[in-house]
Amino acid sequence: MAGSKTVLKATCLNTSYSLRRQLLLSFGGSACLTLTIVVILASIMSRSAGAQVKGKSEDVLRDQIIKHLVESSQFEADDIGAYINALEGTVQLIVEATQERIVGYPNDGYEDDRHVPFPDTESERNAYPLKSPLLPLDWDINVNVNASNAVEHLQEKFELADYFQLSTASGSFHIQGTCDPAVTDPTDNKYYPNCTEANNDIDTGGVVFPTSTSKWLHEKVSDLSVLLKPLYETIPGTVLLGVYLSNSGAGAMLEYPGNVRSGAAEPYVSEGCDWMRETNPYTEEPFATEEEIARCHPAGTLVHQRDYNPLDRSWFKDFALHPDEVRLHGPFRAGGGGIPIITVGRAIFDRR
Repeated sequence: MAGSKTVLKATCLNTSYSLRRQLLLSFGGSACLTLTIVVILASIMSRSAGAQVKGKSEDVLRDQIIKHLVESSQFEADDIGAYINALEGTVQLIVEATQERIVGYPNDGYEDDRHVPFPDTESERNAYPLKSPLLPLDWDINVNVNASNAVEHLQEKFELADYFQLSTASGSFHIQGTCDPAVTDPTDNKYYPNCTEANNDIDTGGVVFPTSTSKWLHEKVSDLSVLLKPLYETIPGTVLLGVYLSNSGAGAMLEYPGNVRSGAAEPYVSEGCDWMRETNPYTEEPFATEEEIARCHPAGTLVHQRDYNPLDRSWFKDFALHPDEVRLHGPFRAGGGGIPIITVGRAIFDRR
């Protein structure tokens, strides 16, 4: 208290100062002190309020982000679900069409369509109502897709032209060892060692693993190619559609768009066909005979891409061992190691 009086006497109550000066020091000093206190308190309150607002804003923003993430994830899940459903529907259409086109395989009667569910009143026998030209072998397709017209032919799938030699004019057919006899360059996709016209003789089943079933399967799946084209065009993101056949263990395949197999690419590693000794749930017998299994490449074998046999691939095994399911397999890389893909498919068994 004594200190305060001393300060006052030295300033605003100093008798040596004029009255005006004493008044200025008195009222001005108190005003400055008050303003200083107010500014300090305001700064403290502002900082406290800012911290509270920041915390509240972070909470609100976090809630909004979580909410939008949940909604976005739900929308994405709905889109993916719808896409998978469309793929499964496409797979089922191909399964149904194939079962109606190839009935009775490999027993007597499948060759002449004796068992197809389409009676012909004129001939008084069953006959498939659609007859299409035989599909070209994969190396012999008319490649009509290139960098300049890929968007026109493939729309949003135009990048496939960077990895595949494609034809949208037709599908393609492949058995082991087919090749272009005129090609001697090992870096060419159509090359195969010691290739001759005999490699491409579908009536005999070629030279690698000749089969009597190649001819008939080629004829019948050629009629399915017209179905694959519209299905392919309606599903974004589809790389290839195909029907992959046992062909007495040697393997064969129809694919759309028609494409030249990447014969110059690195060999693939066979998964083997020991799985074919397991019991087929529909017949209660092994999936294949020992003779048919011998046409498959043993597990661990490096296989030339022109000797491709779908039966020794892991996805084919997966489909066959889960016959009542549409299966997803992958991702893995296709197109000579270029693009990651997922295989979606289902095993096809004869209705008989």
